Amino acid sequence: MSSNIKIMKVIPMNHAEKCVVCGGSGIITVSGGLGTTAINKQKTCHACNGDGWIAVPNFTDEHLAIYLDTFGSMVIKDEYEK
Repeated sequence: MSSNIKIMKVIPMNHAEKCVVCGGSGIITVSGGLGTTAINKQKTCHACNGDGWIAVPNFTDEHLAIYLDTFGSMVIKDEYEK
């Protein structure tokens, strides 16, 4: 009895990185006001929804090839190969 087993490298689709908008704190300071009155309010970061991190997709060679076929950007390919 023979079986065809294919071993594949499993790569997660996303990985976490620190949010660049809030610096990982999950909170941003919004400045505003009229005239000489300045108002600084702290709000939940709109980029990470207060988590402090965002999910970033991992690109495989196959994903990169599809991207390059779609958008035709050689700059991204050159940076990826370094």
